[in-house]
Amino acid sequence: MLRLWDQCREGAADVDPVLLHGDLIPGNVLVAGGRLRAVLDWGGLGAGDPAQDLDPAWAVLDEDGAAAFRDGLDVDDASWLRARGFALEQAVGGVISYVPRRHPLGAVMQRTLGRLLSGR
Repeated sequence: MLRLWDQCREGAADVDPVLLHGDLIPGNVLVAGGRLRAVLDWGGLGAGDPAQDLDPAWAVLDEDGAAAFRDGLDVDDASWLRARGFALEQAVGGVISYVPRRHPLGAVMQRTLGRLLSGR
């Protein structure tokens, strides 16, 4: 994890903050017919690095979907690294918080962490 975190820090940059959701994980995105239909739980709404809202690449989508997501948004390498860092932070926190309580999001965070650590 520390090696991945160091890699993600290589994407550090000054970016203009944008309005973001900050928690685009399963349960907060409603998908039907293979398309995004709604975004739920806006309690974390705030301003920040737009890379933070790229979490679905690891928490929601499979590898092919993540590649299409990145290509469709034309995400540069530095932003992708920062996004991985945000996803790593969220996954580690989620594993620590949800797994011991046997919360359903524990499995999501474990899967997300596994994808991040595998480099996929």
